[in-house]
Amino acid sequence: MPLPTTRRPPMASLSAAVTLGALLVGCPSTSPPDAGGEDTGVPFDAPSAMDAGPLPDGARPDGATGLDAGRDVPLDRPRPAACLVTAVVDLNARGAADGGVLRYTADNRAASRTPSLPPTCVQSEINEGQYQVAHRYVPRISGRVRVSVDDPGTDADFDTVLSAQAECFALLPGERPIGCNNNVARSAAMRPRASEMLTARVTMGVAFFIIVSGNFGEDPIVPQGTYALTVTELPEVAVGAACDPEVRANACAVGSSCLSTGTPAMPRCVADGALDTRCRVDEDPDCDAGLRCAAGFCRTALPDGAPCGPDARGVCGEGSVCQWLDGANTCLRTGTRGADCRDEGSPCDAGLACVHTRFGDSCRAAVAGGACDPWGIRDACAAGQACAFAATGGTCVARGSRHGDSDSGSPGQAPSRRKPGWGPGGAEFG
Repeated sequence: MPLPTTRRPPMASLSAAVTLGALLVGCPSTSPPDAGGEDTGVPFDAPSAMDAGPLPDGARPDGATGLDAGRDVPLDRPRPAACLVTAVVDLNARGAADGGVLRYTADNRAASRTPSLPPTCVQSEINEGQYQVAHRYVPRISGRVRVSVDDPGTDADFDTVLSAQAECFALLPGERPIGCNNNVARSAAMRPRASEMLTARVTMGVAFFIIVSGNFGEDPIVPQGTYALTVTELPEVAVGAACDPEVRANACAVGSSCLSTGTPAMPRCVADGALDTRCRVDEDPDCDAGLRCAAGFCRTALPDGAPCGPDARGVCGEGSVCQWLDGANTCLRTGTRGADCRDEGSPCDAGLACVHTRFGDSCRAAVAGGACDPWGIRDACAAGQACAFAATGGTCVARGSRHGDSDSGSPGQAPSRRKPGWGPGGAEFG
């Protein structure tokens, strides 16, 4: 639902117009943030609503940000303390350019402890991103930006958090940042508590905000200190061109990823969604026809009944799972014999029972009396019966009898709220 905004009629008084203009000059922009990120940064191929590409979930279709866009101030979005005109750092004006890198050194010792822009990559009561300093940055190119405080100039005991937003407001439910990182994966400056993030795609001339926060910890780790901030704009590389797999010198255009392909193999930008390439982000379908996204890559979708496993050239299709059945790993449709039970509707096909085993809930052949597998690997007793241990294996008996537990849940029978059972020779366990 669009946020209400302040608007004045064309004949508003001169004094009111001057007052509104004074409030807006130099203030950060106001529309909600609209791009995605995780603790280790935004996926390499994730688009941002700051460009003209497809919008991720929670994005606003207008994509307008910054004072340059001329947006009004929402009435129900109070200005966070870190976003006040006197608090926001203008990186373009105060940072020092070093080739293609902008550098800025400061500290957060004078910042308020209360987090007014909670970062999404620290969500505990202790690690909440305190003593925040917001920096406004206007990129000179359209593309992705690497932001880092992993630098010898950052205090070694300063536990930092980095986040980036399209607007200087606390995120609403469903909104996503442009990027967020708590601790760098590998520190190049011997600062394991420092942070580094790769943003989603940003647009030339459209401001966004970089927030430096501190984590509250125990000595010798502290949430305040000096930080050396670097901002590196990464040129976009077209599909088919050579690229940097570490995404430090450049970045592939939206909708493509840097993979080693060709003969000889070398890193090139490859369109997402094709066989053995990365899955598309925030697009449907995420892979081309006949493929399925698995662990971030598009793989051949194997039919039901096909061999599967680590050596297979593909993954089981949608709605199927790879299970050990009759001596081999096989793609099985959910709800069929040997496969996982369905989450909705009938859990298993006719003649099968949903069994709770050490491997999870699985469909097994239903046995109505007689011998049964006490571990539920081969079969399971029919409804109202339990597989009791015996010297020769297991036997289906009525629940509530001497050797049939009163409430199912042990291996070889349907799952329930309690999980008692019977050990070898009738000894009770659980």
